Amino acid sequence: MRIEPGAFRFTPLFGRSVPVDQPVAFELLSIERGGEMVYRPEAPVAPGHGENRATFDHGGGISERYELRTEGVEQSFVFSEPLAGTGDLVVRGRLTSPLVRPADGDHSAGLTLECPGVGWVRWGGVTGIDAEGRRAPGSLRLAGEVLELRLPADFVDGARYPLVLDPLVAGGFSGSDPMGVVTDPDVAYDQTFACYLVVWTVPQSASTALVRAQRVSFAGNLLGGMLTLAATLDNERARVADVNKNNRFLVVWKAPFVFGGHVLTGMAVPAAASLAPSSPALLAFGAELDSHSLGGEADPLTHQRALLAWEEQGDVHTMLVDVPLTGSPAMGTDTTLLGIGPFGIFELPALSRTNGPAGTWQLAYRNSLAPLAAFHQISGVLVDRTGTPPARASASARSCRARRAWTRSTPTATASASSRPGWSSAG
Repeated sequence: MRIEPGAFRFTPLFGRSVPVDQPVAFELLSIERGGEMVYRPEAPVAPGHGENRATFDHGGGISERYELRTEGVEQSFVFSEPLAGTGDLVVRGRLTSPLVRPADGDHSAGLTLECPGVGWVRWGGVTGIDAEGRRAPGSLRLAGEVLELRLPADFVDGARYPLVLDPLVAGGFSGSDPMGVVTDPDVAYDQTFACYLVVWTVPQSASTALVRAQRVSFAGNLLGGMLTLAATLDNERARVADVNKNNRFLVVWKAPFVFGGHVLTGMAVPAAASLAPSSPALLAFGAELDSHSLGGEADPLTHQRALLAWEEQGDVHTMLVDVPLTGSPAMGTDTTLLGIGPFGIFELPALSRTNGPAGTWQLAYRNSLAPLAAFHQISGVLVDRTGTPPARASASARSCRARRAWTRSTPTATASASSRPGWSSAG
């Protein structure tokens, strides 16, 4: 659901089966009683936002509301006082969509717009509800791009106000389960607020995917509404980590760059459900930027940087990302921690969830050993708050070989420039 000045936009999650988004938009044109004009917007009205709800206040006791529900989006027009005129109450709006629309005429049982073989968006039947809970069915009619929602005059005349005109808008699928398009979940925990943040991506089409987030209490209850952090690009691989000092989560995802290549974009999400996420910030740019990972900051008093790691063409890069108390995250220095060279290539970096009381993250990665490209080993290296391995006079590496017995060996080189303190598990 997207609310813009003067318009409601609903985009069904058809996933990769459609090349581009298939939105349905509704824009209020007029409200009449018995042919007499009650209200007509002279300019687009800016919406007000609440938890899972957006409201257009049109004045004169008329409001247009959209509430996100499990079964869809509830569209309602609320009239707080009796309307001028007599006869049927008619709300007209402009309905636009690339979806296939039905023939003009009466659709009182519900109106369905289709993407053949993929899914549909359905405007449910109209219901009128007055202040005493009395209900009456209304009608739904389509004429070109004009959708007409109507309540009968006898019900409107006898209604106790406020009066609500209330259809439901929902999407559906012809084939696969819609939950099948949800991908890449990740989760982190904030100790002060005793809550988790779960993040994931939802492809809307072959060219766009949402980044969504939900706060969850330590007892497993949802806190606040579901958040949509990004919705305009083919976003993927959302990852999250907590910065304990400021009680904010850092969420990072990969997206295509308009001029080619990819970017890693970050956003700070407060652990407090009453606070809104920050604006997005560009953190890294490159040709590929694969397999990024995040490590959170455990220190509750002093440090406020999370560690970001990613793979790019055989190198492993790291960056310390500042997550301030307010505002957007800020990029740090892009460091090539593990560079491609005679010892092979470095892939699939994975960071520990936090850096613990010692302030060091464990970075594990896959090392494809040259010239035996088919031979891989899993290696690891510690990274401290400077974004580099801690200084040590010497370090040992470990390898797991035949019969998975651990044996000690001389230090394994884990970078082309110099030997890094670390370990390896081969076989």
